Amino acid sequence: MIYLSTNYVFDGKNPPYHPADKTNPLNLYGHSKLEGEIAVWAETDQACVLRVPTLYGKVEFLGETSVTQIAEQIQPPDSVSIDHWAIRCPTWVDDVAVVCRQLIDYHLSNPNFSGTFHWSADEPMTKYEIAQIMAEALGYPTSHLVPSTDPPAGAPRPRNCQLDCSDLERLGFGKRTPFRQAIQTSLGIRSNQELTTNPNN
Repeated sequence: MIYLSTNYVFDGKNPPYHPADKTNPLNLYGHSKLEGEIAVWAETDQACVLRVPTLYGKVEFLGETSVTQIAEQIQPPDSVSIDHWAIRCPTWVDDVAVVCRQLIDYHLSNPNFSGTFHWSADEPMTKYEIAQIMAEALGYPTSHLVPSTDPPAGAPRPRNCQLDCSDLERLGFGKRTPFRQAIQTSLGIRSNQELTTNPNN
């Protein structure tokens, strides 16, 4: 069994986080995923918990992921304030799928293989920096994007939950597709045409 968890099980104060580091989720999402981890280990010791960060991939409409959603927020000409406080490592789901397959294959030849592992892209960036890259890919200007250095309102979020992926790297696991390349694939790329926010439009 592979249980997909999140880097939000950490509080974001002392990155990068190794799988053995103490958890301390700040919000309900982090708590719920940590409870899922505990439930898995209560049922079996033949499992892998794979913690991943902010994910994105091919979508039918932009609001499907917090990353692709940015594309609908940054369309010019109106100025828009973008979070430049929290550090993210947006990770392509296709790369995570590769790691899941590697975990399965390794377990088939090593039946006692189990544990908690981390996988993440290695390009830490703020939402503002993500927005700049996406704007360039979509052919938008970036002058209307305004960085906000204040913590975002709403549920508390960790500032930087970058993950230490060295355990899987030592096994030769992993794939990391550059963000600029993967986001173009995820968006279609429909650079010069209107992007819809609803598949029914």
